Amino acid sequence: MPTKFYHFMKILVKKGERLILLLGLVICSTAYGDPPIEDPSRTFLQLNNGTWLHLKKGDMDKNYDRVEFIFGRGRGNEKKKDIIWSKIYETDDNRAWVYAYFLRLKPGRFVYDLDGDGYKEIGVATYDMGNNMFRRILIFSIRKNEVVFLREHGPYNVAADEPVFK
Repeated sequence: MPTKFYHFMKILVKKGERLILLLGLVICSTAYGDPPIEDPSRTFLQLNNGTWLHLKKGDMDKNYDRVEFIFGRGRGNEKKKDIIWSKIYETDDNRAWVYAYFLRLKPGRFVYDLDGDGYKEIGVATYDMGNNMFRRILIFSIRKNEVVFLREHGPYNVAADEPVFK
């Protein structure tokens, strides 16, 4: 009887090692689920029609809590002649714009015409001053000469970094 018990325990320990290893891999892979707030490619988008969008963050010394949302044409130069529209958003009690970035609205697409009106929309995620990864995102419409706020959408899991609409 004791030999069967020891044999069973040996098998259980081997399976347990595999289980612990698998659990460790799962825990390590979830560390990459953080929102891409520091990724510069998520704050500048070059569009197909020769225009671009930029969430230009303020300097560390001054204007740290501000973001300038810029819509321009050309190669992405931020010269006055290339800027079509810009607006400054400041951090308030609800949103921290310093961590704003663009979201994929559809799989593989940051820009998409959601409502079928002929104007493309863009999604922006901001930080909400808390530790909740489920947030309401902002949907903007890209018009001919401006970018217009349409609505809030959510809740959306920003840590998953998946498209907002399937």
